Amino acid sequence: MGIGRHLKRFTGLVAPRWLLFRGRAAGRKIALSFDDGPHPEHSPRILDVLGEAGVKVTFFVVGEEAEKYPALVRRMREEGHEVANHSYSHYGLIGSTPAEYLADVQHCQGLLEDICGCELARSFRPPYGTVHPAVFLGLIRHGYRVVLWSVDSDDSRVDDAQQLREVFFRKSLVPGDVVLLHEDYPHTLEALPQLLQMVEDRGFGLARCREL
Repeated sequence: MGIGRHLKRFTGLVAPRWLLFRGRAAGRKIALSFDDGPHPEHSPRILDVLGEAGVKVTFFVVGEEAEKYPALVRRMREEGHEVANHSYSHYGLIGSTPAEYLADVQHCQGLLEDICGCELARSFRPPYGTVHPAVFLGLIRHGYRVVLWSVDSDDSRVDDAQQLREVFFRKSLVPGDVVLLHEDYPHTLEALPQLLQMVEDRGFGLARCREL
């Protein structure tokens, strides 16, 4: 059982320090967020595209993957992007108890801070975007902010870059939106320059999730 859609919206409004669904950015800013990395082939190229565009995003990385590719995590941080927690084992959390879930999150946080060599904001995106209420309360007690999204790019539901561009073009965006993308789909990487251009053409700038 996860936090319902309406509860997500309500909690994000009354306690944005606990849960981010859609932020309150100053000016016309939205946040792009990438899940499930780092990816050995896609992540370096995503970083190249972002660097050429001069924009900063948030990467919600999986601890097991960060352990395999720590240099990519360090590069994300060094290039000004936000590195955040997407659990250590991701798929391994299915069927876990609240205590096991929280221990997994804490393990990932410690690993990311060791890799980056500094303390990181306690921003956590739950796998699949759902979290049991007992886990949510435990995360709050440990100082975490749960970060969800208000706009799904649907890159997990399309098969190629052209479809993704067409779907994204039809998305409505408002200031403060958090957009969900993934690092592990090749079509997301291929479409990324055009997605960034669409955001710019609509008059939006980009912020990291911690800035919303």
